[in-house]
Amino acid sequence: MTKLKGAAILGAITVAGVMLVSSFPASSATSGLLVSAHRLEKACETTGDVAPVCKFVAGFVVRVAALGLNPGDPIPSDVTEKALRKLRSPIKRLLKSGCCDGPCVLPPDECPPSCVDACGSGFDRCDNCVKAVSEIEIYLATNGTANFLKDTLESACIGRFPDQATTDECIGQFAGVPTLIDNFLTNFPPLTACQDAALHACPE
Repeated sequence: MTKLKGAAILGAITVAGVMLVSSFPASSATSGLLVSAHRLEKACETTGDVAPVCKFVAGFVVRVAALGLNPGDPIPSDVTEKALRKLRSPIKRLLKSGCCDGPCVLPPDECPPSCVDACGSGFDRCDNCVKAVSEIEIYLATNGTANFLKDTLESACIGRFPDQATTDECIGQFAGVPTLIDNFLTNFPPLTACQDAALHACPE
């Protein structure tokens, strides 16, 4: 290969690379996030028991940003389904718990008298999913929860960028979290969420 031909190929690759990179608007709050989904999930790990709920909200944030939606826009069903998958594991654990009552997750022989029915023929998967999602939605609707989750996701921006302006832009991308949560609570009551293909606990 001649030097001239090699330089031409390298030049073409460089131009293609620049065009590809420029097609991703990395600094726009309405078309993409400045932090990765992995960083958001890592921030959620610090929330302890509510980490699954935090990751669920983070899933919404990532997908809403990717589609260029505003937090108050109607949420497409596929976006909801992908975000709800973050709740699938904790809800499945609850559905497989030793007792039918939501709060009791002990083996049947360790359950208090008020929770002695082991999950068997009388266990209603749909009803228990609705109870579990109801508890999650009550938590999401509790005063201060939305701001707590917003602050948690914002923490993924800290120390990520060399300048304060980009850090502030990153933090600003999470300002719509409370509106996004309200949108979900309004449009996806527990039964609707449990009918979603991600949880698939209730018939449609």
